[in-house]
Amino acid sequence: MTRGNSPEPVVRELLQNCLDAARDAERRCAEVWFTITDIPLANLPGIDDYRVAFEASKAHHAGDPGPDKAVAVERIESVLASDRVCVLYCRDNGIGLDQESLSRVISEGSTDKKTGGGSTGVGHLSAFSASDLRCVFYGGRSRVNGALRDAFSGHAVLASHRSPDNPKVGRRASGYWVRRDMESFWAGGENFPDASPLLLAHEMDRIDDTGSVVCITGFNSFRDDPAKAVKSLKRVAAAHFFAAIERGEMIIHVCDVDGKKSVVDRDTLGAILEGDKGRTSARAGERISGQQAWRAWRALHGGRELVDVGVDGVHVWFRPIEDDDGFKDSRVQLCRAGMWITNDRKHLGKFGNCRPFDAVVLVNGGEMYEIVRAAEGPDHIDIEPKRLSTGNGNPRWTRLSEMLSAIQERLRSEAGEIESADRHTPDNFAIFGGSRVPEAEKVLPLKPRRGIEKGDEIATPGPGDEVVTPDDPPGPPRPPGPPHPHRRLTPKPGGIIPMRYSALPQTNGEGEYDTLRVSWKILEKQGALGEAGVRVRVPSGSDSTCENPLSPQWLGIQAIEHPGGTVYANGDGETELSIPLEDGTLTIMLADTIADPNAVEVEVVRRRRGG
Repeated sequence: MTRGNSPEPVVRELLQNCLDAARDAERRCAEVWFTITDIPLANLPGIDDYRVAFEASKAHHAGDPGPDKAVAVERIESVLASDRVCVLYCRDNGIGLDQESLSRVISEGSTDKKTGGGSTGVGHLSAFSASDLRCVFYGGRSRVNGALRDAFSGHAVLASHRSPDNPKVGRRASGYWVRRDMESFWAGGENFPDASPLLLAHEMDRIDDTGSVVCITGFNSFRDDPAKAVKSLKRVAAAHFFAAIERGEMIIHVCDVDGKKSVVDRDTLGAILEGDKGRTSARAGERISGQQAWRAWRALHGGRELVDVGVDGVHVWFRPIEDDDGFKDSRVQLCRAGMWITNDRKHLGKFGNCRPFDAVVLVNGGEMYEIVRAAEGPDHIDIEPKRLSTGNGNPRWTRLSEMLSAIQERLRSEAGEIESADRHTPDNFAIFGGSRVPEAEKVLPLKPRRGIEKGDEIATPGPGDEVVTPDDPPGPPRPPGPPHPHRRLTPKPGGIIPMRYSALPQTNGEGEYDTLRVSWKILEKQGALGEAGVRVRVPSGSDSTCENPLSPQWLGIQAIEHPGGTVYANGDGETELSIPLEDGTLTIMLADTIADPNAVEVEVVRRRRGG
């Protein structure tokens, strides 16, 4: 199952498409109904043909089924051995499905929302992970030339196999329920039935105008205790769609197998999220922790909207963190069209000396909406520069960075800086320097670790640099895959700039150290020198006096926020970024996490402008 056995990809995709479909239908509020029930197995359209295809698939792959196939076979056999089957219905009030959109919906692998079926209210391939039968049915009611019309289909995924009637005829892995033979899968064609099957009739009768129904057969309760399925469903819905629900743009109704009904709306949202606020890390296979979702909801529910954020189509809610909240870090959550996308601070920036706060950035239109949507990818979680890159560089990512920087500055202004009297120096906030400054040491060109492939960029000594090339002991085997294309494995050599500085590692929402807040004061005049190279390392514990010295670990840097702006790395991060040389405070956003925050060191070396 995608991301383990998490309900997140199934629930999130279904709800995202329902929300889009309701907006296409110009609904004031998207309403979604989840119903868990059991029905007679005989009510599944094409079940007899499904059994035949399943047995043929088993026979065709009997020689080497593999562990994953063996598990799938066991689950299918368990469902087929029962008289009744558990199903999960998802019904919405969106724009509905017609035969043309059904043709796109069942196109395998289609994720294009403009040409695929996503915006019609059907989360397609993600739904299969919740079906032990690997079989999902669809029904839709849409307006065609002003009149309401119904359309239906089904999709089963087993494995490629031979036809039992004619061994020379191959059947592909996917079968579709079509009009040619309403009891048959794998018949081919796209002439979908327009008469509601018994399986969907009950839900279709509840659609007043337009809408769609998804039926996940052999519902596996997300591989969890069936009694927890409703709780998991509501939790995921609340965490990922808190913005749409809080603003009255979405209501989710849930009915469990015993007929007990509940709702996720703006009145119940806070209680659902508060019940999970103690979870500081995301569950296995999920992307947002309970605490982060709860904090985001409080910012939206009890915070204030900021005016004039400088970006069209964007609204920002802000809530300062109080002393009794128990949080010390600022968090910014990015949502598009009511759906949570990311709180990755590589994109949303750090707020080193600002008073802590929570904020929600709602992207509802304009240029930023289009760029964020394009950068999300098919999962709609996180934004990635590679999805925006072109042969002529990445101008859209640069533009997005500019808009995010404008939002950061507005948040910075609203939060205000921590007064000097409020600051303290923790144990791991080391201070270096003093009235006497030792002679600046040289940064030695370090020999790369074994296993580096030809073509990687290697540091070379500069004029006047002392060259030491100790032999490295055999290191661990190189991990699979190519090296990072843009990251230096060792930085360029350079003389260290005498300065007094302090570095405070900071944690993210998952408790990992991925940020450094650095304050420094230069201890000598630098003349015309305009830039400094900044890098971060974890010492190996050995130096040139050791018989076999080890190289330090150089950490990748994603971005550096400095008084004059923000500098971003290429690709997955660089081991050195150049910034203007001036006293002040930096926030270094790392591409790598710090295993031991007490061991990390920051180096600042002389650099000429432009290199």
